[in-house]
Amino acid sequence: MSLKRTLKIGLATLVILIAALVFMPVQTEAQEVEHVFFFIGDGLGNAQATLTEYYLQDKYDDPDYELNMHRLDEMAVTTTYGADKVVPGSAQTATALASGHKTNFGYVGVTTDHEPTTTIMDKARENDWGTGLVTTTRVTHATPAAFASHVPDRGMENEIIEHYLEKEVDVIAGGGYRHLYPEDHPDSTRTDDRNMYAEFAEAGYNTFEGPADVDEFRDFDPEGRERILAGFHPTHMSYEIDRDSAEEPSLAEMTDISLNTLEEYGEFMMVIEGGRIDHAAHNNDPGGMIYDTIAFDEAIGVALEFYEENPDNTLIIVAGDHETGGLGLNSCEGMEYGYYLDFEPVFAQEASIEEGIAFEDEEQWYQDIADKFGLDELTPREQDWMEHGVAIEEEYGHEADVGRPGRVGGVYDGGQDYDVPYDDDALTEEMAAHWPQAPWISPAQSTLAHIVSRRAKIGWNTSSHTGSAIQLTAHGAGASNYEGRLDNTDVATITAGLLDFELDPEVGVAEIEEEESRNLLRRIFGR
Repeated sequence: MSLKRTLKIGLATLVILIAALVFMPVQTEAQEVEHVFFFIGDGLGNAQATLTEYYLQDKYDDPDYELNMHRLDEMAVTTTYGADKVVPGSAQTATALASGHKTNFGYVGVTTDHEPTTTIMDKARENDWGTGLVTTTRVTHATPAAFASHVPDRGMENEIIEHYLEKEVDVIAGGGYRHLYPEDHPDSTRTDDRNMYAEFAEAGYNTFEGPADVDEFRDFDPEGRERILAGFHPTHMSYEIDRDSAEEPSLAEMTDISLNTLEEYGEFMMVIEGGRIDHAAHNNDPGGMIYDTIAFDEAIGVALEFYEENPDNTLIIVAGDHETGGLGLNSCEGMEYGYYLDFEPVFAQEASIEEGIAFEDEEQWYQDIADKFGLDELTPREQDWMEHGVAIEEEYGHEADVGRPGRVGGVYDGGQDYDVPYDDDALTEEMAAHWPQAPWISPAQSTLAHIVSRRAKIGWNTSSHTGSAIQLTAHGAGASNYEGRLDNTDVATITAGLLDFELDPEVGVAEIEEEESRNLLRRIFGR
């Protein structure tokens, strides 16, 4: 055998041994935990949390101000890659957090072979715990869905709500009532005549339908073990910066009311998602992202108040599922020293980029960016950018890409390039080298996002997710088990161990075959 071949075999063996050590299953002893709050900030990376904390320190003129999530006792770092992607989607990361299984992009609560996973919430229900899903997205969106449904495509939201009913999730609150009404309802996206509000009511749920029921929801006072289905918006709930409190409760309010309901069960597990952090970061919208992170953190405050009264048996977990936007706390315009952030442009922001402002005509647009974003005077450079974005939108429409005008939509929603090359004028030095745009916002909106960000000295390197490792914090009973460098699958296995729940016998990537090890390295390193 040649020396070269011997070295190759030795290297392959070493890789497998390292993979086996890195991905060894986490062993955790059961503890007396009776109340679990599992917070998931969708798209929440270290930079998003840090930027929000700095924003509040500046706003309150208090350099010692801390987010609730940073007041928790324990901190770990988690990797987020999926079974088929280093840069993951929310469905597969939530499946890992919920069940300990790595899976493929878009899969919800199923393995790579489409087999249903057992989730920590499944086991909670089996043990007669109260269970709850609370979110600022549609209640059927990927992250909450991974804890209580099993479908091979995250777009199967009509089926996901049916799974919730079959599994008897006790509290469900958020947006997305378009999946609850039958197809003849004007807001419905169902393709059948099932009225899920009626079916949940028949099963004994207290149902709350849209803005008309917000006050009734806020006044809800459970008598014994009761159940809730609450949907306040046809699709996702409004960004926090845009939210009308008369029509939509805050995430903290939904958490508080859900908690009051689940307390009647004695033992409970509640998953609370700050889902629109991710959407704002996709849009490279600094104010929208910061406001939704603050709203998420206020919901954590509700759990901390409960913990203060029940410290011996309450566990709080705060995780991101992945990072979104490639956020940097310095503008991406080259090598700069004397780094600083300037929050004045963000303080001036009074609306989200995606939903708080829309292009109708040029005169209206410039008036709105002055009124809602404080941009009554643009620099010559900014004026060139904005004129370009407005011209693209007027010529090609809302769905055009600011750098590729003929590109309608994006890969995320099946858009096509139509062989239209990048616009040369958009990519001159004056335009800068990188100009990410989420496919659901317009050229004018994208340009606005980058003007506000650059004024604030905030940089973004993508409008998509990234593969960065992200922070996890924990507090209370058993929290010390969440420490060091973890994989997202470890979060599920640690939590299950603390609760003495038995998940599927083979979870995560604990047992890696030789070929699977090589495939994993190919995905990570491109070879």
